[in-house]
Amino acid sequence: SNVIDEYSEDAFYYMVQVSKGNFTRNSFIYSYTEFTQPEPIQLTRENVSTDKDGFIEITWNPITNSDYFYQYEIWRASNEEFSDKTLITIITDSNQGKFMDRDVGNGITWYYSVVVRDISGGEFSSDIVSGWSMP
Repeated sequence: SNVIDEYSEDAFYYMVQVSKGNFTRNSFIYSYTEFTQPEPIQLTRENVSTDKDGFIEITWNPITNSDYFYQYEIWRASNEEFSDKTLITIITDSNQGKFMDRDVGNGITWYYSVVVRDISGGEFSSDIVSGWSMP
């Protein structure tokens, strides 16, 4: 087996063991937090729709460094302070750059933020931007 001799206070290790019948195999996975973290999503007024009938469309440029990408999270709140935020979806495809929120009512203003989460649990939030659907 290969011994990993790199040390970091933030390092963590996993051992995954797969067994089937008489066959057993171990895999050692090493991860650390000293990597290039994803950039936050740049969400602007143009990225959240105000002219759709029955839904609000949120768009963004997908991150380019997806090696340490874990997921996008779309958060929504009913107020600009974002005090009642709710996670409305998780997207695990780093190439995805669009989400349609269909549970919005008509003419109600909602506030959105897109979070990028990396493999170590780090999160990078966009600005909060409002949108609404046509009444």
